[in-house]
Amino acid sequence: MTMNNINRIALMAICAMILTVSGCKKDNFSVTDPGANIDPVGIQATTTIKALKNKYYGPNVSNVPVLIDSDLVISGIINGDDRSGNFYKVISLQDSTGGLQVKIDGSSLYYTYPQGRRIFIKLKGLYFFSYGGTIEIGSYIDHSNPSYLSVGPIPLGSAPNYIIKGKWGLTVTPKVTTITQLEQSDWLHTQSMLYEIDNVQYRYTDTGTIYADPVNKLSVNKVLDDCSGNASMVVRTSGYAGFASSKPAKGNGKILGLYTYYSYASSGNYQFTIRDTTDVQFTNDRRCQ
Repeated sequence: MTMNNINRIALMAICAMILTVSGCKKDNFSVTDPGANIDPVGIQATTTIKALKNKYYGPNVSNVPVLIDSDLVISGIINGDDRSGNFYKVISLQDSTGGLQVKIDGSSLYYTYPQGRRIFIKLKGLYFFSYGGTIEIGSYIDHSNPSYLSVGPIPLGSAPNYIIKGKWGLTVTPKVTTITQLEQSDWLHTQSMLYEIDNVQYRYTDTGTIYADPVNKLSVNKVLDDCSGNASMVVRTSGYAGFASSKPAKGNGKILGLYTYYSYASSGNYQFTIRDTTDVQFTNDRRCQ
């Protein structure tokens, strides 16, 4: 046996001993690591999402991002991630008072920030922005379009400086509502929260077409009707969604999703966004009358 082989065997033995002592814990975070399922110590929310919106939302917010210069901390549970591709470089979270979106410059964010994880966000130095009415938190003012400023995402490497990870595997219970109730609600505070709408169906003409355009990566709207025939709402799906080439279910039942708002939409301001097709729970194969 050569000296190189002896050294190699010795090194492998040492590595095996280290892994045994350390419990084979990986350096990178995994949502399957039970040791990571704890809330951080020494940090807590100092304000609510609703209070944050009341403080920074105003008549000029839709045009210019506003720097948050106060030592504020919000906490919430992630109710929407990018696992299916229907959200891109963004996570959605909510507390008991409201919801908002956080832009992060990375992909596969669900590995670190999955649905059901509690997070704490240190807001000082970040920007508050209303993108057509959708409230976003970002890292800088994006001047790429001089005629319309927006907010840029938090760099992935800087995200841990602002976003503190807490427990995962938590349940976000959807609030049961109707299309009419959502459209009559205070959109500023009801947006980006998880809802359940019962007794609905996709419009029949939409059930024969796919959710979105996966070839040209274009978002597409489908219409959701309630079974009473009194109200309808747009369900918007990204062309990047993993289920973009699927067709909406033809029956009726309940649907889960995030209520979103976009004031520049030609189809209307009120929108609904599903996380994936498991949010569509149409247990009745027949359509409503």
